[in-house]
Amino acid sequence: WRARPLSLWAAMVKYVFFDVTVAGKAIGRMIFELYVDSVPRTAENFRALCTGEKGLGADSKKPLHYKGSLLHRVIRGFMAQGGDITNHDGTGGESIYGGMFADENFQHRHVGPGVLSMANRGPGTNASQFFITFASAKHLDGKHVVFGKLVEGLEVLDTIEATPSRQETPLHPIKIEDCGEMEKDWKPEVEQRQQSEVAEMGYLAHIAKLQRAANGGTKVKFKKRKKGKKRPASTREG
Repeated sequence: WRARPLSLWAAMVKYVFFDVTVAGKAIGRMIFELYVDSVPRTAENFRALCTGEKGLGADSKKPLHYKGSLLHRVIRGFMAQGGDITNHDGTGGESIYGGMFADENFQHRHVGPGVLSMANRGPGTNASQFFITFASAKHLDGKHVVFGKLVEGLEVLDTIEATPSRQETPLHPIKIEDCGEMEKDWKPEVEQRQQSEVAEMGYLAHIAKLQRAANGGTKVKFKKRKKGKKRPASTREG
């Protein structure tokens, strides 16, 4: 086994988005990074459900698309759940593979807010339902497949968490008004800032190097005094 070049890993990174409304009012966009390298099958299922490119489901004959579906369950301090693209109430769902598919692995953990993970009814029952954590949920490790994380739109997630609910059901519809895949060259603001800072640091380092070269270009050196001759040491350019 050989490690893949970092450039190849970077080329594999996929970002998808949800444009969310509450009671018909737009609250913003959430952008997720998908772990295509470690859980490719699970990540691809979610990505394709965001784009709707697979058409109708083999079982439900309904669009395999998150667009128009609801976040039907919200528990403050825990998570928001959605992805029921067939019944829209948490009782349904369908994967792009037809029905359900197996747990890929449990490599990633439910640490912090914004973790994107598969909802299920037990081992090997993944379909289209997912949840997004509001906080760490380590008791779900080893039971639910984590396949991504929120990279932009934490304020949208906060608004979702603050939406009033009764018995875990939001009192106002929380809808995925639109969704899809980000452009291939898109990068999170944090990463863009980091790259800009690295570029700036590289530029400053280059300037400093030029300054050192300019200041140290002419050096004073002392010649060794030859035997038998008495004369002061002279200078020469180094």
